[in-house]
Amino acid sequence: MRMRYVIAVLILLSACSGKEQNDPDNPGLNVSLERVQSIYEDPDNENSFMSNIRFLDADEAGNVYMYSGQRNVIMKYLADGSFDRIIGGPGEGPGEYSDVTMMHVRGDSLYIFSRDTQRLLVYDLEGVSYNAIQAGSNLSYPVLQPTGYGYAGFHSNSWFTDEDHAIGHVYDHTLRSQHEDMLMISAFYPGMVEQTLNVLAGSGPLNVVMLDDYTALAAPIVYRGQIYELSYDTTSGQWVKSDSMRSFEAGKLYEEVPRSSKQNDMSFIGPGMEEPANYRYLSRSNRLFITDEEDIVNFTYRDEGDRRDFGVEVFDANYNYLGFDTLETDPLYGDDEFIYFDTPDAYKNGKFYRSSYDRDQGISFVEVLELSIE
Repeated sequence: MRMRYVIAVLILLSACSGKEQNDPDNPGLNVSLERVQSIYEDPDNENSFMSNIRFLDADEAGNVYMYSGQRNVIMKYLADGSFDRIIGGPGEGPGEYSDVTMMHVRGDSLYIFSRDTQRLLVYDLEGVSYNAIQAGSNLSYPVLQPTGYGYAGFHSNSWFTDEDHAIGHVYDHTLRSQHEDMLMISAFYPGMVEQTLNVLAGSGPLNVVMLDDYTALAAPIVYRGQIYELSYDTTSGQWVKSDSMRSFEAGKLYEEVPRSSKQNDMSFIGPGMEEPANYRYLSRSNRLFITDEEDIVNFTYRDEGDRRDFGVEVFDANYNYLGFDTLETDPLYGDDEFIYFDTPDAYKNGKFYRSSYDRDQGISFVEVLELSIE
């Protein structure tokens, strides 16, 4: 099969690199990247400055929206790369937000969750009009998908507790919880003890992509090589786990590392712990996407010894595994020559969008890459 996509990447300077050779265990899959466009901030317009980009998405026209955690503002760039406007602004008043923990575009609306005010703000794409919905329960890092019946939520509201965690939620249009007691985190991480479940819940337990209002695909963040189909049961009003697809059999999911280790992927402190524990994830699903051709693309990494391979898993629309290929390798993960592959944040109309940071020059720009999978 032959697929060609385009990746638009919001990064602060990044080299474009691709793999010339196939992975020996996947001789039929080859992935390469080619830069085709770069979009920079305007040095003469401080409203356009990109810094600490936490969330990034795009609309169907290719306009880019990003949330700067440092500036606490949402910026819009046009598809031609020019800065357009600030949407809303920091604060607690009408149309304002503070500590944004979710932002995405769906159709002709921009969805923002303001954690400090516990409000879901729904803007039009010009940022002119908006609707504010006050959350009915305390939400920290919600993953909310608008549906015909309200919102589907795939997140934990109760981590740092000595118990299992509900991660399948159904909210009505006023963001009041309807059901959240069937789909639990233990269903995706069987056999894990409570403290482990806390670690997994704190990492943001699932990458989810909606197929329609009643079907979703979910890849556990701490990845064991399995992606699940989720179905909304209209009789019970709850999400249930159904079919799955598998790429490989995982052994250990993670290991604890010393506090001083540079191999630390997550720090966690839970009930009764005086100091945080540090963990290295041995395999991780970074982002999950469905392309316009209905192929399932999972950006992931796999560790083998001290080596970390960043790459892409591909499945077809029938959940058949097509293979994995490496995009970037850190041969000695955790040493002073840190290598990291920035994962795309969004996909629209054949384009992926990602945010990244150039640690050497400290500048931000949007890089458009063509991703070819053969």
